[in-house]
Amino acid sequence: MRLEVTTPPQVVAGVECRCEVRLRNVGTSSVNQVVLEDEVPEGANYVGSEPPAQVQGRKLRWEIGPLEAGSEKHVMIRLVPLQEGSLRLRPVVSLAANAEKVLRVTRPRVLLQLSGPQQCRVGEEITWTIQLHNSGSGPAHNLLVQAQLSEGLRHAQGAVIEAQIPVLAAGESKTLPLRVTAVAPGMHQCRILAVATAQGEVTTQAAIRIVEPRLELRVHGPSKCLVRTETVYEITLSNPGSAETEPLALYVQLPPWLDFVQAGEGGTYQPEQRCVVWQLPSLAAGASRSIGIKLRATAPGEGTLRCLAQTLPPAVQGAAAPLPSSRRTLQAKSELPVRAEGVPALRFEVFDLEDPVLVGQEAVYEIRLLNQGTSPCQQIQLTALLPEGAEYKGSSGPTAIRQEENRLIFAPLANLPVRGEAIYRLRIRGTVAGDARLRVQLSYDSIRAPVIKEESTQFIQP
Repeated sequence: MRLEVTTPPQVVAGVECRCEVRLRNVGTSSVNQVVLEDEVPEGANYVGSEPPAQVQGRKLRWEIGPLEAGSEKHVMIRLVPLQEGSLRLRPVVSLAANAEKVLRVTRPRVLLQLSGPQQCRVGEEITWTIQLHNSGSGPAHNLLVQAQLSEGLRHAQGAVIEAQIPVLAAGESKTLPLRVTAVAPGMHQCRILAVATAQGEVTTQAAIRIVEPRLELRVHGPSKCLVRTETVYEITLSNPGSAETEPLALYVQLPPWLDFVQAGEGGTYQPEQRCVVWQLPSLAAGASRSIGIKLRATAPGEGTLRCLAQTLPPAVQGAAAPLPSSRRTLQAKSELPVRAEGVPALRFEVFDLEDPVLVGQEAVYEIRLLNQGTSPCQQIQLTALLPEGAEYKGSSGPTAIRQEENRLIFAPLANLPVRGEAIYRLRIRGTVAGDARLRVQLSYDSIRAPVIKEESTQFIQP
């Protein structure tokens, strides 16, 4: 409130003069109960005023009332000075000031939504979209968004991820991506929490099923086979997981003494690597596939039939280079110890080189042993029974021979290799005419009963 007094520069004693008091509201709000008070100066008489004053003795009072911001009020006072000198006016104003301010009260209301895939595979990256919208009447300050992950989900920041939004204005929306990696199969959850100043906690959550293919491999078949025989082995692939596999490659590595004969399901043999290879389609969850392979042992030996199955990465159409993939390569192995055993088989022959033979001359008998089997023949034992009227004159061969009465006992032949041959020649002189029969008995370690052969020679008189 500004108060100004305006008077003439000078007045004459005994002559009425006018003094103006101006009140101005220089504030920004109205004031009420404005009261102006003054006192008639000494040496002057009060004549009147506009507006009229309330007079109590020498005190003057004007009730101005309300005064709006920027408005003013004028009071004209008429006085008559009585003597020379100075007149002093001291107006005083009192008021009741009014101040009014409209304060708008707002409230933020943050809405939260989480969207994303419902299923993925182990090893894949999941992208969830967090949508925030302030549907309230005022801004949301210090908005904290927190994501809580279950054990099957992984983020670089750990199981709890936080983001801070300083202000989300009324009506404003904001989208936050959340990228995590699936690391374990099963049902897993992501819980989102949002809290801001003057707003309570808001939560939402989403569940995701993480699936995973698995690959198991097993080779079945006899662990022992015979040389030169064909043996069938069965290879079984199975997927006990919860998702379909990628296409598969199957490899079977053969020992050096085991040759490829035939394979089912389009298997091809690579002789340089001694490996049988299959390119197979995907294997559905819970499914299995069995493949047969026929092999032949060419020599005795011991080794391992090694099988490997693995998923193939996606290939560029028409190119050999694989596409990058977040999916893990599945691999399974199986081994079967295999032993190929040979069987010794002796070809046993006894024959005379000449027939008939004159009495008194020597007949030559040849005993031939040929191992036409698939393993060495060991501990070969021969004995011969001389015919009646015959005399043993000598022999040649790989082992020594001794005579005990009418029996010839051959020293054992320790080993006769595959395709090995042993030849004995016996010289026997006939002393009487007639049919002389040389009887030879053979035994070795892999037969249960001896083999006996006879050779007949006619001795005749000259």
